Amino acid sequence: MATGLGVIGLGSWGALQVARLRSCPSAELAAVCDADAGRAKQTAQEEAVPKWYDDFVALLKDPAVQAVYICTPVHCHVSQATAAARAGKHIMCEKPLAMNVDEGQRIVDACCENSITLACNYALQFHGGQQKIKQLVNEGTIGRPVFGRARFSFVYPPDKQAWRQDPSLGGGGPMMDVGIHCVNFLRGIFGEVEEVTCRSSNALYGYPVEDTAGITLRFVGGAMGFVDCEFTTPHYANLVEVHGTEGSLTGLRTFTRAPDGEVLLFVGEGPPKQIQYEPVDQFKVIFETFLQAVAERPGQPVPLVGGEDALEDLRIIRAAYESADSGKSVRLLRTNTWNQ
Repeated sequence: MATGLGVIGLGSWGALQVARLRSCPSAELAAVCDADAGRAKQTAQEEAVPKWYDDFVALLKDPAVQAVYICTPVHCHVSQATAAARAGKHIMCEKPLAMNVDEGQRIVDACCENSITLACNYALQFHGGQQKIKQLVNEGTIGRPVFGRARFSFVYPPDKQAWRQDPSLGGGGPMMDVGIHCVNFLRGIFGEVEEVTCRSSNALYGYPVEDTAGITLRFVGGAMGFVDCEFTTPHYANLVEVHGTEGSLTGLRTFTRAPDGEVLLFVGEGPPKQIQYEPVDQFKVIFETFLQAVAERPGQPVPLVGGEDALEDLRIIRAAYESADSGKSVRLLRTNTWNQ
């Protein structure tokens, strides 16, 4: 039986996701919501959604809505997610989970207290190329992994209407928006981070968030990682690298919504071997997995980026901002225990 889903936030991204959710057999689009009533009504009409709201509190009272997808600017997440949890609605939230660690913890606590399934939308981690790299690393193809890199960027010129360029609405620039994807990927390979060092700048634009950043991560056990993320360079050069004691793996254009890209394996002195992988609809995969968890194991940990995992990513990114501001490395206190 399909789960009644309400989508909160119908900006360009939210509206696109409503259309995508039509391909998910486990989702029954029960309602949409946006502060702009005209936009909410229009989306409901175009996508044949039976109900629309301009107040998320009203949507949360709708008994046909069993789960919500929060697709609003980051500063809205804490109020909307905690209210949804208290209303008994399971939650898929856009990343990053919240503006800061305190807000993220409030969301996680509210979900735990009310037995709510919480997941964060890191759909790009389900790209077939990303999954193949993780599989090969886990199989020992490159020996012990000791260094990784993840690069994610796109061109984002100044726009007064862009909330991602306003720190009071999005919490930061590319580190919060796309660097957090890179952190999550590297944690999936190397484990937990114990120290963060970051430098950031406005290399091109003059808006109040950074437009260019580099983050060095030291993992428990000694492995190292590097994240570079920008709002200044094209996305088609996005990549991941994992280097091990017996070889290396590179994913070209695997941080992308499109299913294509290349995975290359470097072993020995010869040319790299191109690795085949199965292209997938990553957005369909993550929503189907979430909705199946809601139906079968409500309130239990999900085989996705769950709330506490997303909170740890956020903790690392906020440490990167602290390091960039202070010019010093930041050591992380180990407070998470869910995967140790």
